Amino acid sequence: MRPLLKILAGLLVLILVAFGVIFYQLNTLLKEAALQVGPQITGTPVALDTVDIRVFDGSAAISGLSIGNPEGYEQPNIFSLDSVLVEIELPSMLEDVIVIKRIFIQSPEIIYEGSSSSDNFRALLENIAANMPASEENEEESTSAKKIIIDNFVLTGGMVTARHQVLNGKVLDLPLPELRLNGIGRETNGATAEEAAGQVIRQITQAVSATLAESALMAEARERLEALREEAENRLNETRDEAEAEINNRLEEQGLGEEQQEALRGLLNGFGN
Repeated sequence: MRPLLKILAGLLVLILVAFGVIFYQLNTLLKEAALQVGPQITGTPVALDTVDIRVFDGSAAISGLSIGNPEGYEQPNIFSLDSVLVEIELPSMLEDVIVIKRIFIQSPEIIYEGSSSSDNFRALLENIAANMPASEENEEESTSAKKIIIDNFVLTGGMVTARHQVLNGKVLDLPLPELRLNGIGRETNGATAEEAAGQVIRQITQAVSATLAESALMAEARERLEALREEAENRLNETRDEAEAEINNRLEEQGLGEEQQEALRGLLNGFGN
């Protein structure tokens, strides 16, 4: 009996070691897949520290995920995500559409860089749109590729660091309200990774924009811009009035009749328009 127990114990140890190797390989494979697919979607560098797959409950814990800023912006990353929990409906892994029950992102760091013409969020969305398969030659590929449904997406405890031209070099650190999205890809029986990423980033963009718009410093900057615009319009009107007065004086000095003066004024106004 004891030799049999030893054999069974040895087999159990081998099974546990085998499971450990399989889990380790799965973690490594998923990490490598994320590092390969991520940049293809965002058009920017993607970094990832660790992936911990929990096969029995269909979840994965991801740490140290960062998404690089689009080209032309100062800061290295647009998103830094220390903690991401993903819960998957396991049977769907064998189907054409993978159902992700929940994505929970805790305390992300978000960098916003903007100017009068664009910002890094719009640039990232443009990258994603450019990388989405839209041509006829890519249609078959996108149809055969795995699609996903995200039933519940939660981003909480986020902080936004904002830099914008109107802030005159000042940097804003603002808390981002909790963001919840439901049923991504449900209505279309699945979405591609690019489509799902685009939906999520568009919602984050709107939340960041609303947060910035509500901040006191941005309100002050808008008031300053409005005051500058009004000042410029007033100066333009003053200059126009001074020019018209000077023209009237010169015409009177020439001793012209009223009809001739009106004709010349009409001609000058024509040039001004």
